[in-house]
Amino acid sequence: MSSSIGPILENEAPVVYGSRFLTGRSRSPWMTVVANRTLTAIANLLYGSSLADMETCNRIMRADVAKSLRLELPVTFTARARAAGKKIRWHHGFQAIGVSLKYRCQMTPRR
Repeated sequence: MSSSIGPILENEAPVVYGSRFLTGRSRSPWMTVVANRTLTAIANLLYGSSLADMETCNRIMRADVAKSLRLELPVTFTARARAAGKKIRWHHGFQAIGVSLKYRCQMTPRR
């Protein structure tokens, strides 16, 4: 099945993540791409995952997986135009790495 939900419908994966980088060169600034790829590589190393775009907002999962998660409250988000200025800066990447390490160290081993 070629759709993004194909792996779920065919019981090949419980969760599918989208990626902005699998269809060719991203239109994002090179520093954004480098930062994203670095954070994604660190997350893959820490969690044994194989994501291509950790910061993607495109996710789909089986209902049983979603119901088992301790989810946060929803937020309202309105995207800004580039002229309005992007609020995320390089040091936020280091904060993301710190949070990833913190939660990875707190995880209980799977049985």
